[in-house]
Amino acid sequence: MIGYFLVPLSVCVLIGFQITFFDILFMGALRVELSLVLVIFAGFRLSIPKGALLAFSLGFCLDALVSTIPYFHLTVYMFMFTISKMLSLRMYAEHNIVVMLITALASLCEGFFMVLIFRYFYGSDMGFGIFCSILLQAVILGGVSPALFYIFDKIEVLMSVGESQKA
Repeated sequence: MIGYFLVPLSVCVLIGFQITFFDILFMGALRVELSLVLVIFAGFRLSIPKGALLAFSLGFCLDALVSTIPYFHLTVYMFMFTISKMLSLRMYAEHNIVVMLITALASLCEGFFMVLIFRYFYGSDMGFGIFCSILLQAVILGGVSPALFYIFDKIEVLMSVGESQKA
């Protein structure tokens, strides 16, 4: 039960770390979204209420802090959670290559969806550089996703220790 109260705090810490660290590391040229990997992890490994709360919190916090399009990240993260939850019921996603491919595809989908939304709402024509940036972000997220899944597994075990002792 305490985990539900810790979710908003941990989400804010993750989003703050993600924004600050990667803006400093890449000087604002690239956004690597660890939160997207966490949403996919939630779809594969968490129950529906816990995962949906986590995806909603991540999307809401990211929208509140950095989004220029209202409810963009909230919508995308809830959609990615739903898709990854449906995929987890249909396939065995314990292999690193499956996790890498699904994370990279989700990152590509999010990036291309963002380009389409910007083109539709703002009429801005984005050049070839944005597509290279989206592809680089997908490769980076796909590469680090097995390590992040391992870390998220360990954190989830630590969070669920109190629940299993009470039962």
